[in-house]
Amino acid sequence: MIHSAGAYFVSNNEFFPLNRIDQCIEDKNDIIYEVIRFIEGKPLFLKDHLNRFLHTFHFNQEDIKKHRSPLIENIRLLIEKNNIAEGNIRFQFNNNDTHSFCAWIIPHRYPSVDQYKKGVGLKSYYAERQEPRIKARDIKLRDGADQIIKEQEVYEVILINSEDQITEGSRSNIFFIKNNLFITPPLSLVLPGITRQKIIQLLKDNDFKFEERPVQVNEINSFDSCFISGTSPKILPVALFDKVPMQVKHPLLFKLISLYDQQIELNLANFRWD
Repeated sequence: MIHSAGAYFVSNNEFFPLNRIDQCIEDKNDIIYEVIRFIEGKPLFLKDHLNRFLHTFHFNQEDIKKHRSPLIENIRLLIEKNNIAEGNIRFQFNNNDTHSFCAWIIPHRYPSVDQYKKGVGLKSYYAERQEPRIKARDIKLRDGADQIIKEQEVYEVILINSEDQITEGSRSNIFFIKNNLFITPPLSLVLPGITRQKIIQLLKDNDFKFEERPVQVNEINSFDSCFISGTSPKILPVALFDKVPMQVKHPLLFKLISLYDQQIELNLANFRWD
């Protein structure tokens, strides 16, 4: 069953009423997809999402140019036809020779004001993505993560690999702060999240101490603070990782949140449909 919202979806450049979505869209492994957030009818960091999505298929520059314009137009019309100002859009190509395209608005779960203020809970989960650098559907991992989130009443699960290394969340990336140093697992172990990229650039531009390195699960007790990042949560403080408390009101974390919110405002203010 496809989880969806709004009134219309798009499949191969044609728009259909939502009641036909299960007939037109496949939900299986090996589907390459992307999720973008739109605010005030404007997609956030659209260029970055499209670049990551299209480069996954190893398209040459000519193919990227050919696919980019229809993708942008489909996203624009999807927002317009559904008449929804804010939410998330999922779009995907089937990972086969047809590269059939579809896009639809999905139900979103943004953190509450209280969760940003007090932080959220995380639970570790021993699981690995087959190819962490590609945003591909993994039904077994997704179902396992969702079950833990429900049973443990936590906001997110954090994946631990066979070497006891913390990698990423099921829908997010993770960062730690220790002695005013920001630490995150290396790109080789995680999906290159767009929010993650923006955060790392902000850290560099504002002269924060920063390090990408493998993080062992037994290090959790040594960190001062922790947060997750992603399209829906943006930058979300963590109050509890397993049973380890984290400092939610860390001054550097709150400064970073402010800088990221400013970047969102700037991106939306400068956005124009190509």
